[in-house]
Parts: sequence; C-alpha cells; structure tokens
Amino acid sequence: YWVAKSLNDAQLPDTWDRDWLIGFRDKGTLERTMLITVMPRMAAGHPLPLFLPMDTTPRQAAFLVAALSSLVCDYAIRIKGLRMYKYVVAQAPVPEPPSESDEVPWGGESLLDFVVPRVVELSATTTSTAGFAEDCGLTGPYQWDDERRPILQAELDALMFHLYGLDRKRVEWVLHTFKNLRDNEEKSPAKGGLGEYRTRRLVLRAFDSMQEQMQETRDHA
Repeated sequence: YWVAKSLNDAQLPDTWDRDWLIGFRDKGTLERTMLITVMPRMAAGHPLPLFLPMDTTPRQAAFLVAALSSLVCDYAIRIKGLRMYKYVVAQAPVPEPPSESDEVPWGGESLLDFVVPRVVELSATTTSTAGFAEDCGLTGPYQWDDERRPILQAELDALMFHLYGLDRKRVEWVLHTFKNLRDNEEKSPAKGGLGEYRTRRLVLRAFDSMQEQMQETRDHA
C-alpha cells in the first residue's frame, strides 16, 4: 500500500519534528517478547504501534530503546504474555532516562555516552535512519557487522542487568529462562547454529567486566 506523506504526517504530533520513529511489534516471538526498532518516518500499520518519547532528548530516547530491548526488561514484560498491547508497553519496568551528568555504575563515564553510541550503531545501519545518528550527535549510517553486533548488544544487556540491580546468580537465571533463544543458538553448526549459547557467554563476560570495574572503583574510594 502507498500512503501520502501528508496523511502520515497528519497522524503524528505537531511537536514531533524528527525524521525517524520508534516502533514495536505488537506480538512477541518465542525467542523475544519485546521487539522494538528505530525506523524511518514512514507509515506504520496496527501490527507496528509507534512509541514516541515526546519529553526526552534523542540521546535519552536511545537509552529507552536500549532498556526496552534488554533481556532483563524482556524477562519482566514476558509475564504479561506475548501480545504487546500499548498498556503493556506503558507499564514496562524501565529506568528513568538518565541526564547527561549521570554516570555508569562503575563511575568515570557518562551513562548516555556508554549507551548511545552502541544503540546508534545497532540501529542506524541505513541512510534512511542516519538522521537518528545525527540527532544523537553521531554520524551514520553504520556498517552492519555480524561479529560486532552481538558484542554491542551483550554490553547493553549487561549494563541493564546492573542498573536493574541483579547479581550474577540472578543474571544466569534470567539467561537460562530464554529457552528458545538458547536452543536456537546451541543447534549444531551443521544446522546453522552456533554450537553454544553465545548470548549467555557474551553477556556474562561483559557483566563480570563491569563488576570488576565497580569493585576497583570501591577499592580506590
């Protein structure tokens, strides 16, 4: 279907002047419940409701995308079922968007400076979403890198586990509950799988590294 740009723009708030939108799938999958994406300013049907963080900066919006995309948020929101009704998303347990002065848990680095470049690199991979990168103070589009993307996502997941206050034992438990994700990654290489639960390994490695930095910060305090 083709929809006139003027009709599409008329459905958006007058104050939304960005050339990008944030949308989420109205139904989860067996692997993940919350599927959210940064997308070009274009028409979206009912299976792709829009999420417009009106009272945030683009960098804070990137943080919300990271939080909603995280495994820990997915674990919490999954309790309500696979249908992502708007009221379900509105009740998602996400932290308040940080200010520019808020630091990562281990200190010494801005929380937004850690999150935003990773979210932008994962999201702004085409010229149609390069405006999102520019609004966040970066230059896109970024090259799609199958080796790098899982590492960036794992680092964001590990950070969110820390922000949500989970210890390592609980992190392992949450990762264990993503059975379909685990099974699909552990399929034999001959069947297109990885032969291991890669997400678990990468997330725990990033989580442990952050934990060590937090301990070093406490030791030097």
